[in-house]
Amino acid sequence: TDCPSFSWELVDDDERGSVLEITYADEANVTAGFFFNTDTDESVEAGTATGLDMSAFEAGTVNFDVKVISEGNNTDGWVYKQDCFYPCTSGDKTLGKAGVGGWETVSIPVADLLPGLDLTKVSTGIVLWPAKDASGFKYRLDNVYWSQ
Repeated sequence: TDCPSFSWELVDDDERGSVLEITYADEANVTAGFFFNTDTDESVEAGTATGLDMSAFEAGTVNFDVKVISEGNNTDGWVYKQDCFYPCTSGDKTLGKAGVGGWETVSIPVADLLPGLDLTKVSTGIVLWPAKDASGFKYRLDNVYWSQ
């Protein structure tokens, strides 16, 4: 809600239909990450959030499709992580330059997120941000899911 560094909206992509588009401000100069909570904002604020038990996916992958619309100042690609309530985290993982040439599926083995990530209380479905100065960076995100 109300992040001055970037905005997001659902847009109609010629190849995919309705997808999420994230646009960083021209003067962003930050590496703010886009993420989805697994709990409601109210439960997080009240301290009653529990996250999701994703241990059934321990041998699986986290998947998403990405398409870069404009690299802006970010020519270094992506950083990704999963969280399990601060300070519990998988730690930052670099992903290279996925999606620069068009839609690309990224699959991250859940094993690569361990041992830092506690799979019994995953609090973010995905956290994704540009690896470098995000000014002018714009991308589209689709089809985010965990698989076994």
